[in-house]
Amino acid sequence: MFATDALPSTLTAVPTVHGPIPATAESYPFSAAARQVNPTDLNEFAYMEDEFFVSGSANAYETDDDGQPRVAVADVAYTNRILVRRPADPAAASGTVWVDIMNASNGFDVEDHWRRAWNHWMAEGDTYVGVTSKPIQVDALKNFDAARYSNLSWELPGSLARDPLVAVEGEWDPMQELPGAEEGLVWDVLTQVGALLRSAKAPSVVGIKPAGVFLMGQSQSAVYLNTWIGSFHGMVSQAHGRPLFDGYLATVGAAIRRPLRQGLAPRTPGQFAVVPSADVELDVPHITVTAEGDIDLFALLGDSGLLENGYLD
Repeated sequence: MFATDALPSTLTAVPTVHGPIPATAESYPFSAAARQVNPTDLNEFAYMEDEFFVSGSANAYETDDDGQPRVAVADVAYTNRILVRRPADPAAASGTVWVDIMNASNGFDVEDHWRRAWNHWMAEGDTYVGVTSKPIQVDALKNFDAARYSNLSWELPGSLARDPLVAVEGEWDPMQELPGAEEGLVWDVLTQVGALLRSAKAPSVVGIKPAGVFLMGQSQSAVYLNTWIGSFHGMVSQAHGRPLFDGYLATVGAAIRRPLRQGLAPRTPGQFAVVPSADVELDVPHITVTAEGDIDLFALLGDSGLLENGYLD
């Protein structure tokens, strides 16, 4: 374990919350339930939807010689977005909050778990919190509504100003790393969303003081989840005096993990960089759902030795 006084302060920081961000006919959240390809009227289920921006400072980490995270770039200012769907009447809420690492593999926020479990969650009275998880998604949000999302940033200090990335047919790589931005801020961003939901601010965001908070991710987001669990569960639990999340759900991400920062490992175009996994002892439930299709899904990772060494078992 780590000396408590050596733990980064970002592990216990509660981000500043902005919102709910008003939704109008001209400006509304990306992926709003009522505006999806198959729209859902949340009012019919006595549910509501809010978008918030959260701001704070996050570190970019690298791995030390003992395989533990160490701070590479400290206190990077960020502003990110979260999308909340919850019972309109807090008294109808179950107390369970599902925090979803929204998938970036299409280059924009994809709610893989919401589209599979929305009817169950609403029948149970559960709350959903989707978290934008990567700079390329921030660029997509700015392309969707430049004014609404103008303050979002995962940029490193001193980065040159740039226009948001625009997809070009035939040249599009949804896994590409954006110069000047830092994917590795995600670990503290996720931690601080969890800290927010455990704080006195939680009712202003999700309407309740949660009884249980669970972190989940699918596919690329499951790889992010595996990485957060392996590198940060222990440190964050120590910093908070208890596990920040009450359990984890990883779907179709096998046991793969990614580097803590972008640019630290070779990356095949169209794929994200990965590193071998490691066993982690957990004191909360951890469910991993995988399938034979993962072998094809992650086939391009064969050169990394992950397939041969059983990381997709």
